[in-house]
Amino acid sequence: MHLNAIFRFFAEQGYIADNPVGSIKKPARARRAPKWLTRNEQNALLREVRNLAGKRENAIVLTFLRLGLRVHELCDLQITDLTLSDRKGTAYIRGKGDKDRELPINSELRAVLQNYLKERDSSSPYLFVSRRSEKCSERGIQHMIEKYRQRTQIPHLTCHALRHTFGHDLATAKPPVPLDRVAMLMGHYKEDGTPNIEMTMIYTTPGVEDLEAAVESISWT
Repeated sequence: MHLNAIFRFFAEQGYIADNPVGSIKKPARARRAPKWLTRNEQNALLREVRNLAGKRENAIVLTFLRLGLRVHELCDLQITDLTLSDRKGTAYIRGKGDKDRELPINSELRAVLQNYLKERDSSSPYLFVSRRSEKCSERGIQHMIEKYRQRTQIPHLTCHALRHTFGHDLATAKPPVPLDRVAMLMGHYKEDGTPNIEMTMIYTTPGVEDLEAAVESISWT
C-alpha cells in the first residue's frame, strides 16, 4: 500500500515512466462480522431485565431478540399489527424501503407479549409506550438498551446487536435455517423484491465463540 502510493507519486511527477506496482491487486480484507450476543450473553441480559424492570422492558428486549426488528420498526409497531393466540402469533412489520413483512411470533415471545398487554394501561395504538408519550422514541429505546449494556458489562450490546443476534441464531441453528428464509425474516430484499441472500450471508460468519468451539472439538483431552 505504501509502495504503491510512493511509486504513484513518482509517476505523476515524471520521475519514472509508470507505477511498477500499480497493477498489483490488494489482498481482500477479511469480512467483518456484525456484533451479536452469545447464548450466555442473552441469558445474562434477560436475567438482568427480569430482575430490574417490569413486563414492558422485558417485552421490548425479547421482541428485538425473537423478531430481529430495527429500532424504528419496533417503535412503529401497533397493537393492530399483532395477531396473538395460544397457538399462533404474527406481527406485520412496516419495513425499510416500503418492503413490509409478516413475521411469525414464537411461543416464548407470545407469552411475554400477552402478559405485557394484560397490564398495559394506555389507549395508544402503539404497542410500546413511554411515560411521556403514546409512542416510544428511537432515542428512548437506545437509552434503555445502553442502561443494560452498562449493567451487564456486555460491551457490544446495542439495539442493532440484538437484531443481528436474531439473524445469527437463525443462520447457525441446528439444522440451520435456509438463507432465503433468514433474508425474508430479516427484511433483506433486492430491488426486485426477491430475498437478498448475499446480504444475509454475513450472519454465517463465525464469531469468536464459534471458532473456539471448532478448535475445542479436535481436542484429545
